[in-house]
Amino acid sequence: DGSGEARLAAGTSGQVLTTGGSGANPTWGTVSSDFVLLHTTASLATAAEIAIDDVFSATYQNYKIYLENVGFSTDSEVQFRWRTGGASGADYSTSDYKTNGYRFEKASGSTGANNNPVNWGATTGVLVENSEADNANKKTNVEITVFNPYGNHGTWLKSWCVYWDSSGTVLKCNLVGAGNDAAIIATGIKFMTSAGTFDGGSVKIYGMK
Repeated sequence: DGSGEARLAAGTSGQVLTTGGSGANPTWGTVSSDFVLLHTTASLATAAEIAIDDVFSATYQNYKIYLENVGFSTDSEVQFRWRTGGASGADYSTSDYKTNGYRFEKASGSTGANNNPVNWGATTGVLVENSEADNANKKTNVEITVFNPYGNHGTWLKSWCVYWDSSGTVLKCNLVGAGNDAAIIATGIKFMTSAGTFDGGSVKIYGMK
């Protein structure tokens, strides 16, 4: 306040020092973020599925999900289902999931090819087609955007993924749009293999206002 030197008391963990403008004392405050980490699964270990409940809410409009360095015990798809019911979540498994997309693929010495992954009227959506079983240098990685899952309407996502096919010789990238066209309030998501189990990898979910 200009009356002399004064010691500012320590803030709490995670706070930052902010200015109040010209002539005002600095204060401690909490940074507001529109992109917030909500959930981490550090290891997918040896499970055939993982359900993440009570992660979608009215607080955030959209969500980013990252599946990083995912391995498999045997060649497998990565499928998903929405979860409803909050903390006591249950699968939404009605046969109204639709998957459409575009797959780019290339092997050594080839000119590459394009294909359309499609899954229509199923009980799951598909993010990754047949991916190679566990290989330390050929893991599967997926980036997902979920659009307003708490809105009580059809719930949709978009994903990009990079992975190797079951032969381990063809590198693939999928652009996928998938979801269901019935009105639900999705509060979580489940990731599943089509065969065998996951063998390592992590999941992170961020909320976006």
